[in-house]
Amino acid sequence: MTLNLEYHFHQGALDGDEWARWFAFGGANPLLAPELWYIRGYAADQLEPASQHNAFVRVAWPNAALNNLEVDAFAFVNLRDGSTLTQATASYAMSDRWTLALSLSATVGTAQSERGSLPQSSSAIADVVYYF
Repeated sequence: MTLNLEYHFHQGALDGDEWARWFAFGGANPLLAPELWYIRGYAADQLEPASQHNAFVRVAWPNAALNNLEVDAFAFVNLRDGSTLTQATASYAMSDRWTLALSLSATVGTAQSERGSLPQSSSAIADVVYYF
């Protein structure tokens, strides 16, 4: 089993006061909301963190409980507001050619938090892979 614990500091990201202003501007003037979301989406597309202080935790467990079953989970936690992006994946290699996988992800937090304010709160993906 592998465990990763990381602290991430991004000086150019929003601090607590800047997050408060971001939510205040969007709430006070609905005409600004699309532009604010565009800027936030652009930063995400560029893989730029939105908050200054984050923690990252990852656990990878090959051959978890069964041979050929791999379990992998991570959480990316905003240390200012506690909101979290989580994902867990279980992948089972049935043979050299067939693999089944299930991934579940969620964003957790209050409506006035970085990840709780995102429009999508959860998703699931099921994969059946055949290698030829």
